[in-house]
Order: sequence, then C-alpha cells, then structure tokens
Amino acid sequence: MTAATPQPAEVPPEAALIRARREDTPPYPLSRRQLALDIGMSPANLARIESGEYQAKPDWLAAIAGRLGITADELEKLGREHGRENAVKAAAILRARPSTAAPALAAAAGSVPESVLRAVLQGIDEIRATPGLSRREREALEAELVRGTLAYVSAHVGQIRAAARDR
Repeated sequence: MTAATPQPAEVPPEAALIRARREDTPPYPLSRRQLALDIGMSPANLARIESGEYQAKPDWLAAIAGRLGITADELEKLGREHGRENAVKAAAILRARPSTAAPALAAAAGSVPESVLRAVLQGIDEIRATPGLSRREREALEAELVRGTLAYVSAHVGQIRAAARDR
C-alpha cells in the first residue's frame, strides 16, 4: 500500500490577490520579507497566508491590502463574490480609517493628474495600514504626504513653465 500524496490546498482568492499584487509592487517584485517587515508581521506568517495555509484575520488583511494598494472596494467585491467574510471585514476596516488629508487632496483634484492622486491615495492607505501608529502620528503623516506631494508637483510645474517661456 502506498501513501497518498497530499494535494495542495486551494489558494483562497484574497491570498492569490495578495501574492499577485506583492509581485507587482515596486521594487519589482516586493519581497515577502519586506512586505512582512512593513506591516509588522513575520515573513513566515505572510508566506502561510499567501499559500492558503492560514486565513488572514481581517486586521492583518487590511494591513496587507493597505500596503499593497488593494482598495476596500476590491476586497469587498472579492469577499462577496467568493463568500470570504474576512475580506469583507477587512474592507470595512480600511474604510473606517479616516483621513485628515482628504480635504487637501480634494482641493487639489482638479489640478493634479490622476496618476499622482492614485499614488497619494496608495500612500495614505499604506500609512493607515501601518500597525502601531497613533491617530496623531497617522494624521501628521497623511497631511505631510499630501503637502509634500503638492509642493513637489507645484515646483515641477513651475520649472516646466519657466522652460517653456525660455524657448
């Protein structure tokens, strides 16, 4: 009698999304170790989540999603389509994290390219997903991200205008 070869467990859809997005996040690919360090998780536990061995709890799933730029809408849709309750709960966690940077970002929306806005929103999601930050620290980081980005973009627009005038 021969021993049966164990079949690999089916990878949950949120685990597949995490791995795909991690591999598509700069620096390409973002290493599992770096992602784990960024969110305060052990690389071994992240590997278990990606492989489907562990089901990520909603707070960890939200932290991972925030760092990788996975939106609350993506998580919720995935959760509802595949009956993954933790993904739906993680989406709610992401949505519950208020941003003090939102007013400044909204004011800039008409004058800043969409790609810049997306990058700022991803940065805000990463800040929100960082475990251990106080509300004051998170608000300060979000506001500084928006201020710094707007200052950078404004400076470059000024340089472009000056170069155009000098032609």
